[in-house]
Amino acid sequence: MKFKACAWSKDATSLKVQVDEQEAVEITDLENGPAPYAANMKEFSLEIKGTATSKITFSSSVESKGRFFLDDIEVTKLAAGETPDASVSAPGAVAFGTIGVGTELAQKVAISGSNLTGDLTIAVEGKAFSCATTTISKDDAANAELEVLFAPVSSGDYTGTLIISGGGLKESVAIPITGRAVQLTGKGTKEVPYTISDALLLENPNREAWVKGYIVGYVIGQSINEKSAIFGADGEDVSVSNMLIAGDVNEKDYTQCVVVQLPQGDVRTALNLKDNPENLGKQVNLLGSMEAYFGVCGVKNVSDYV
Repeated sequence: MKFKACAWSKDATSLKVQVDEQEAVEITDLENGPAPYAANMKEFSLEIKGTATSKITFSSSVESKGRFFLDDIEVTKLAAGETPDASVSAPGAVAFGTIGVGTELAQKVAISGSNLTGDLTIAVEGKAFSCATTTISKDDAANAELEVLFAPVSSGDYTGTLIISGGGLKESVAIPITGRAVQLTGKGTKEVPYTISDALLLENPNREAWVKGYIVGYVIGQSINEKSAIFGADGEDVSVSNMLIAGDVNEKDYTQCVVVQLPQGDVRTALNLKDNPENLGKQVNLLGSMEAYFGVCGVKNVSDYV
């Protein structure tokens, strides 16, 4: 049986497959990155025994946070003595998102080979993409990890392909690679943090970085719009759990702001506008995860600040 699967963002990276009342088989190494989930789908294969009336059950391996997606389930009957074809489980795509021109970003790509008859050959096609690994031995291929590098030198959209061949595979495994490069002011480091303009261009790359901006307000309610984005530090409903930062201290357009999640603890105590109205208008540098918050550009899980 072959199927494609991935986990819900940040959920458990395993699931169970059971045929009738037989002992369940645990499938591990599911990708659990953020949406879009199609890019996280990996193909898995296992040998099962059953009849035309057998029931196959896919279930979570944990009691909570074990959600997953399934696709392309295929069951093939093997003749007596026949062995399954060689196969490689790998992500359906490698998506780098947006990075700055002149910087580089590496992504780990987990693969798993089954019923291989020889070593695997690794190649990368496409400008700005590379992989230092060119060969994976048959023995290591059962649980291997590749590192693909994206290093653009000019702005634009980039496409490429990670190609896995050899090992007895009937067809090469071709994994599309995508990335986008833009000209940025900052580098995302503590010394040279991203600006608000940089953050808006990067569009929530889901990675940790330093971002700087002026504290201009906060958001009330469960969504952000012209009414819920409050510029200032007055009122009874000033939020302690979030704040707005902008590139201009006088900004009044929420679409030009980044929403910052203030986790409980020292960060919230020191930065929130309800308890610290004097922070309004001050510049702050934040270390956190650049990901969507309130459905717009955000910084979450802030762990450090200046």
